[in-house]
Amino acid sequence: TPVRHLRSLDVRKRGDYLIFEFEGEGFLKHMIRIIMGTLEEVGRGRRSAAGVKELLESKDRRQAGATAPAQGLTLVTVFYPASPRTPLGRKRKSAKKGG
Repeated sequence: TPVRHLRSLDVRKRGDYLIFEFEGEGFLKHMIRIIMGTLEEVGRGRRSAAGVKELLESKDRRQAGATAPAQGLTLVTVFYPASPRTPLGRKRKSAKKGG
């Protein structure tokens, strides 16, 4: 069974919206949608935060929340190993001194 690990998950509020930003080496099909469906259950009081920990430890997809719809989810940036933490593998421009 393939396994992927999240490097980070940041949550911010922007107006009436919550912004969830995931970072990892890669994602399985529907992985983020499943996580979002599970977090929605926590937000609606149908699952506790401790329940999410138990779910992760069980490694049983059947215990997770429903797969959230794709609407509203956006891939923002891709980083490639050749140029770590630089979007789309582009080299960072260096400032040239006048001359």
